[in-house]
Amino acid sequence: MDHSLPIEGARATLDAAGKIVTPGLFDLHTHVYWGATYWGIEPDPIAARTGVTTWLDAGTAGGYSFRGFAVTWSNGVRAGFSPS
Repeated sequence: MDHSLPIEGARATLDAAGKIVTPGLFDLHTHVYWGATYWGIEPDPIAARTGVTTWLDAGTAGGYSFRGFAVTWSNGVRAGFSPS
């Protein structure tokens, strides 16, 4: 953070002295198709407490399960979904 940024007009300020401030983190190898495989996790509760804002699922869904994966992510998870 830049100490020269004006705070007048800010809706809120936070004293982050002694803290580490970082933008959202990327997790480049996850399995977030919960219930489809042993390794699948629910991303929302974990992301909320770890600072991860971007997840890359590294193979939870395959040719036989991708349709269910796409429906699950586009209909019920707060995190964004972008099929590639």
